[in-house]
Amino acid sequence: MIRKVSWKSLVVISFMVLVMIILAVIISVKTKEIKGYQHYISSHLITNISELVTRVSNSDLSLNEAITNRSLSVYEANFLSSNLLEISHEVNALNKLAQDIKNEDPNYLISSAAVEHHMFINKQIIHQPIYELNLLQNDAILELKDKDIEELKLIQKDISSWKEVIYKALGISAAPLPEQYIQEHSRDFITKKDWFNLYTELQNYTS
Repeated sequence: MIRKVSWKSLVVISFMVLVMIILAVIISVKTKEIKGYQHYISSHLITNISELVTRVSNSDLSLNEAITNRSLSVYEANFLSSNLLEISHEVNALNKLAQDIKNEDPNYLISSAAVEHHMFINKQIIHQPIYELNLLQNDAILELKDKDIEELKLIQKDISSWKEVIYKALGISAAPLPEQYIQEHSRDFITKKDWFNLYTELQNYTS
């Protein structure tokens, strides 16, 4: 004799099947997102960062010559030289992370530690150099604004060019500085808004 299944049991079974289908869809979508993130790390970002290192390295000699000719401080020259080394270290770390991901199973889910490390690299490569260049620029403004405005313009041009190398290598546009920039020595010359826009742009790459 066949036992009848109650309508309550059918509802429960149907609900469980529906939940399983929804979970399967979510897992599938998340896996595709992470695969896309893997592709991003192993291609787009590494290509751009490698280009950044190449361009910065190639311009290092002429930049140091400009520093020497314009009598900028030893601290400033050391910063620009050591910054190249720091970028190289971070690029090596990024390459290792990408290689580790490539060696994993295609369905491998990137751990939160790997993502955090990637964001740390972003901060080191972009945020810290830009921040240090802003400090360097502000120091030059405070020192020269009442003494040699033409010298100050030359220094600012060098620093802006250096930052442009970083922006362009990552495909990020930096808005030109306004003319009153030189006069407003008491403000942040790369504004917090610009800083936030850059950070948002980087976040968009990894979202």
